[in-house]
Amino acid sequence: MSTRTLDQLRRGARIHSLVYASFIARNTDRQYDVVWEGLGYRRTSKDGATGIVVFSKSGAVGAFFEPSSPRSPKTTKKKPPLAEMTKGIPSALANVAKREAFPAMSLDTDDPMVTAVFWSDSKGELVGARPWPKLDEDGAHLVSAETCKPEACIEQLAKLYGIDDARVKVVSELFASKAALAEPANGRVTLSSAGRETLGLLPNQVTRELLQGAGIDLA
Repeated sequence: MSTRTLDQLRRGARIHSLVYASFIARNTDRQYDVVWEGLGYRRTSKDGATGIVVFSKSGAVGAFFEPSSPRSPKTTKKKPPLAEMTKGIPSALANVAKREAFPAMSLDTDDPMVTAVFWSDSKGELVGARPWPKLDEDGAHLVSAETCKPEACIEQLAKLYGIDDARVKVVSELFASKAALAEPANGRVTLSSAGRETLGLLPNQVTRELLQGAGIDLA
């Protein structure tokens, strides 16, 4: 399995935000929700899986809940402790998880509903207390596309949302071109007016929030 990195996740979250903004401009069905909550990137599926990745100056922490996971309170009587899921996490990111990621996973309960956790290490790689196949099974699959290299991420999302080649080209030039990859993964980018027209973005609050969260300015 190829290494999953913080930079890939940052770019992937931004790519998904832009692709999703284009998708919802033509579709009212929001079964694949993508939402930014400050520096938190929230993903939700139609099957009830949800998760949030909180970006910070220390890196990133992702917390997820998968209803069908063997670690879900809905399928097991013994809820795995958060300390077990975060074994080995750096202290700075442990604080981010405690202050931001876990409270965002309360999901109408007093305690966080979490079945998987990952974080970025000192080398910029995404790791967890369990192997990636297990993390995916327990909810991290929600950001599987985002943790791929930009071109692969765009390809997966284009297939998922039925994005045509013209729109794929706009997204690729913004995030997967040689020039784009030479820039910091969290550096702001500007979408041209022609690109905006091709993507068919609507001038509404949902679009503005997606672009703002993803660090995308409009020309």
